[in-house]
Amino acid sequence: MEQMIWDESLNVRVQNIDEQKQKIVEHINKIYQKHAERAEPKVLFDLLNELGEGLRMHFALEEKIMQQQGYPELIDHRKLHKLFIRKTLNVRRALADNPDNVKDESLRYLGDWLLAHIRSEDQRFAPYARIRMFIDRQKKSKRMR
Repeated sequence: MEQMIWDESLNVRVQNIDEQKQKIVEHINKIYQKHAERAEPKVLFDLLNELGEGLRMHFALEEKIMQQQGYPELIDHRKLHKLFIRKTLNVRRALADNPDNVKDESLRYLGDWLLAHIRSEDQRFAPYARIRMFIDRQKKSKRMR
């Protein structure tokens, strides 16, 4: 399976969000690699568990920023996050039930979905996040005077 490649076009230019997304991409790449190496199902299961936890933490941060910003598409964005976590859990469950039935396509979906989500949904949200950072910096600057 071809590895996912992080490039500048995926950045939303919010440092902690971009760093988390890069780690998620690296984690999915590790899943791809272990699957290609025919690693024990337990290894893949654990990696999928870790991915799920990383996604929950990342999505919670994104949604918190969206809520603080009054992002008008927060509810729809949150639904997309929940669907993706559910899909990740379904892949993990399928792996636990019958490791031989977990196909490349199921794992590939995880990476494809994430990249598509970043390129569309997250890029629409990015200006709101950057505004929030700017406002926070201005408030800190005024307090320091």
